[in-house]
Amino acid sequence: MENPYENDPQTVTQSTNIDEDLWMKEAENVSDIEESDGGADAHGADTINFISSETHCDPCKYDGNVETATGFCVSCTEYLCRNCQRDHKKFKLTRSHKVLIGENIPKDSTAFIVIKDHMKCSTHPGNELSFECVAHKAMICAVCLAHNHRHCEDIDDLDAYDKHCLTEVADPQHITSLIDKLRIYKQKKVAALDKSEKQHEHIRQQCDDWVEKWKKHIDNLGMILMNEAEMCCQQEIKSAMDCLNKCTDMENYLDSHREIVAILTLHGSNKEVAIVSRSLTERIEMCKDLVSKTETLRPKRLVLQKVLPASVNSIGKVLFTENLVVVQKETANESSVPEDLNACLGKSSTNSSKESLLNVASDSLEKELGVAFAEKTASKPSNVQVDKENIRLISSTSIEDKKPSSICAITKLSDGRIVVADRSNRKLKLISENLTLVSEIKLPSVPFDICSIGNTVYVCFPYVKRIYWFTVNNVLFDEPGSYATKHTPISLSVFDEKRLIIVFKQEGQQASSLIEVREGNAVKYTLKHSDAEEFKTIEEATEVVRYGDSCLVMAEKDQISCYRVDKQLVCTERLWVYKKPQKPKLNSPHGLICTTSGNIFVCGTWSNNVHSVLLRKKIVSSIDNPQCVLVDDLKVIVGCRNDGNLHVYNII
Repeated sequence: MENPYENDPQTVTQSTNIDEDLWMKEAENVSDIEESDGGADAHGADTINFISSETHCDPCKYDGNVETATGFCVSCTEYLCRNCQRDHKKFKLTRSHKVLIGENIPKDSTAFIVIKDHMKCSTHPGNELSFECVAHKAMICAVCLAHNHRHCEDIDDLDAYDKHCLTEVADPQHITSLIDKLRIYKQKKVAALDKSEKQHEHIRQQCDDWVEKWKKHIDNLGMILMNEAEMCCQQEIKSAMDCLNKCTDMENYLDSHREIVAILTLHGSNKEVAIVSRSLTERIEMCKDLVSKTETLRPKRLVLQKVLPASVNSIGKVLFTENLVVVQKETANESSVPEDLNACLGKSSTNSSKESLLNVASDSLEKELGVAFAEKTASKPSNVQVDKENIRLISSTSIEDKKPSSICAITKLSDGRIVVADRSNRKLKLISENLTLVSEIKLPSVPFDICSIGNTVYVCFPYVKRIYWFTVNNVLFDEPGSYATKHTPISLSVFDEKRLIIVFKQEGQQASSLIEVREGNAVKYTLKHSDAEEFKTIEEATEVVRYGDSCLVMAEKDQISCYRVDKQLVCTERLWVYKKPQKPKLNSPHGLICTTSGNIFVCGTWSNNVHSVLLRKKIVSSIDNPQCVLVDDLKVIVGCRNDGNLHVYNII
C-alpha cells in the first residue's frame, strides 16, 4: 500500500535508503533537543501536547525493559526508543512508516488511536476504509467494494479528497466560543449553588416564623414543610451538579476534538481527514445543540408559597419560580410607570391629533346606542340597580403585605371563589365565596390583568413580556407555567374554554394595539380590519371581551365600541359606540366584562364610577379610582387602585 505520509515535509525519516549511521546521529541530536526542554514550547504547544521525559518505548515493554522513547510511529501508534526506531528501518514491512521525533512527538497517543479506529471498516475491522459509496452514503473497504458494492457505479476514492472538508470542524473560533459559553454557564451554576444554600437558610427562617403564627396543630405540619424545603434544595443542588458534570464532560470532549483536528491538520492524510471529519462534524453539531439548550435553561429560585390561617391541612408549599429580571422600579406608584404604558393604565393621552369618531352630544349618542342594540341583538339585558346605602368593604390586605393593596384585576373561578391581582404587592390573592382571604402567592413582576378558565388563572406581565397561568386547588396556587411574548401584553380575557383574547401594545412611535386569539402560546387568529374610518379607534384598544358568537366589545380611550367579526376574526362593521363626554362621564375605561345575562360593565377609573354599557347608565358613583368590576346575580364587586378593599354592592 502506498505510504500516505511519504511526501510530508514534517516527516524526519522520509527515505528508505538513509544511512544507518546518519540516522543514529540525527536521533542523538533529537535526544539533545529533548533534554534542553526548549523545543516543545516553541512550536505549536497551543495545539499539540508533546512527549514528556517519562514516556517509555512500547515494544520494549513487552520484553520487560524500560527504555525512554525517542520517537513515535504514526502508523503503529506506538512510542519507540532508539533501538526500536533502527529496527523499524530494518524491516521492509515497517520501513515506510512515518516516525515522529524531537518536538513532533506527541505527549498523548489517544488522538492518533482515535483516528486509527475511525479508519477501520465496521464490516471488516482488519481492513482500512478506502472508498465511499455515494449511492449508499457509506464508507467502505476494498473487500466491501469487491463483494457488497461491486454493482455500485458511483464510488469515490478517499485518497482523492483534500483537507477542505476539515474546515468546518477545524474552526478555532467556533470551538473556543463553545468552550467559553460552557465556562460561563458553569460559573452561573456555581453561583446558583451558593445562592441555593443561602435561599435554603432563608426558607428555613421563613418556615419557622410562619409556624409561630399558627399556634395550634402546627408542629407536625411545620416539620413537613421544612422537610419539603430540604428536599427541594437538595434536588436543585443535585440538578446543578449534574449540569456542571455534563458541562465538564463536554468541555473535555471539545479539548480532545481540538487536539484531533490539530493532528489531522498537521499529519492526517486525505483519507483520514475525509473519514474523521464526518464523525467530528456530527459530534460538533451535537455539542452546539447541547450548549444551545443549556443557554436557554432559565434559573430558578426557591420561594415559600404561604397559606393564610384557615381550616386547611397544610400551612404552605415550597416550590421553584423562574428568576425573572424585572425592569420596573420596586415602587408601584404612577411615576414608576413607563410613558408608553401610561395609556394602558388610564392616563389621558397627550396626542390630540385623532378626532373622535362620533363627536355628538351625549343624548343623541345614547339614542343611537339604544337603536343599534335593539336592531342587532336578540334580547335586551335585564336592569341592574344596586343598594348604594349599604356598602360592604372587604379588606384584601394580608399580614404579610408591605404596602397597601392596589387591586388592578378580578376574576371568578368555576367553583365560585374569587381571585384578585394586587398590583402594589405583586400578588395573586384567593378570596372565598364568603369573601374572606384564604391564601396568596408572590408574583415575579407587576400584574396588569387576569382572567380565568375553570380554576386556572391567567396573568399578563407587561414589564417582562410574559403570560403566566396558575391552577388553584383546594387552598393553594400550584406551581405556575409561563411563556414569553414578542410584544407587550396589557390585557386578556376569555375567548372560549381553551383560548384567550390578548391585547398587546406594539413598540414604536404610534404604539398601536395588536389583538390576538391564542391557545397556549400558539396564535390562532389576529384581529384584522380595513382602513375605513370606523375602525381607526381599534388601534387605541386597551381591553377586549367577546360578546355573543360574532361580536367583540373594546375599551378604546374614553369610549366602548362593539364590532362584528367573521370566523377569521376580521372586522366587518362597527355596530355601536358608547361614549359619555358629559355627566355621567366615562373617563379611562378599565375592567371591561360581559356577564352571562348579556350585560356589559366597565369602570371609569378617572371618572370614579361604574357603567352598565347596554343600559346606558352608571350603576356606581363616587368611588375612588375603580379598576375592575365583577357582577353576578346578587352583588356587584368593585376593586379600586387606591385602597385595599373590595367594595361590595347588593343588587336590588
